[in-house]
Amino acid sequence: MEILHQRIKDDGDATSSEIYIDGAYECLALEDQHNAKKVFGETRIPAGRYQIKFRKDGYIYLAYKKRFAPWFIGSLEITGIAGFSRVYYHCGLTDDDSLGCPLLGTAIEWYRKNGRDCQRIKAVTSSRAYDSFGRQVTAALLNVEDVFVTVRDEEAA
Repeated sequence: MEILHQRIKDDGDATSSEIYIDGAYECLALEDQHNAKKVFGETRIPAGRYQIKFRKDGYIYLAYKKRFAPWFIGSLEITGIAGFSRVYYHCGLTDDDSLGCPLLGTAIEWYRKNGRDCQRIKAVTSSRAYDSFGRQVTAALLNVEDVFVTVRDEEAA
């Protein structure tokens, strides 16, 4: 399975992206902004190609095991990112929920934060997007397929 994570807009606080699975549009993502030097929990992952694997520990695993039963087997960890660890696709609304991880959703809206316009996942769409994305990636991993994500920056569109 090949996932394309195409970044669209970095507003200086958060970055929105489109997610494609095997060439078909799947959903949107929201993650932290680009920082020249990594700031823990405030920096998006670098562009590149990474493998997605199950991870079966941690808060997300325990919470999602109940929330997305019966299909949820493990957290969808993006592995092999230099200088980053425990990066997952997961649910959330704003970059404050991401800690450097991409959040999935079906719609992005604008809101005011500290006097400026910022992006966030529209409420109620994150669980729906994660459910669809997660089911497909989980099925591929259970089918012993390799799952890779290519993250492309805005200027590489």
